[in-house]
Amino acid sequence: MDNQEIDQRLQKITLSKVPIPDKNIDCQTLLRQGVSHQGWLRRKKPGKLTAVLGSILPSSIMWEQVYVVICKGCLYFYNNEYGNKPQKAVSLFGYTRIMRASELKLKQAGGVWPFKVAYVLDEHDRVHYLSAPCEDDMMKWLKSIKLELYKANGVDYSEDSIIDEDIHDLETPISTGNYFSRMTDLKQIKEVVEDDSGMDPSAGFRYRLFY
Repeated sequence: MDNQEIDQRLQKITLSKVPIPDKNIDCQTLLRQGVSHQGWLRRKKPGKLTAVLGSILPSSIMWEQVYVVICKGCLYFYNNEYGNKPQKAVSLFGYTRIMRASELKLKQAGGVWPFKVAYVLDEHDRVHYLSAPCEDDMMKWLKSIKLELYKANGVDYSEDSIIDEDIHDLETPISTGNYFSRMTDLKQIKEVVEDDSGMDPSAGFRYRLFY
């Protein structure tokens, strides 16, 4: 079995289990595909430099203005609403918490109301910091992303109850049990492919889930 066949097998199986972002889709096409929420936010630039110098660099350098789209269990970040392809596309599978980024000082936040989307294992490189211009906008984003976290992780939810949640309820993590059981399934699939071919497809496998 060659790399292409492995690639196709893994893609076929994972597509049925986790949301996979389309890294080449233009924004206007995406907006016609059942979008949950979209709009302008500021996004903290990832990387060690921003983590170290965040307290001294101006927010205009630390934070970039992006057009954000929530669609089918994924987050898309574009330069603008007419972008040809996302600058970043993230599957929300494995992300379990949306909450205020209270650890950021006001001048670091790039806006008045910063919040973050956190991964189940709290890995530093999988926490996305975003900032809304006002509290009302922040709450709309928190509720929209919380709904998408449930969908992306295959967890039962009530949309009406989430709409009525206050900030403390919204910040409560969703259940992680389903995540670990599904990751076990995916690990077993990967091991079967490795045993069958002698090849290690882990790089492509990780890319597909977390691009």
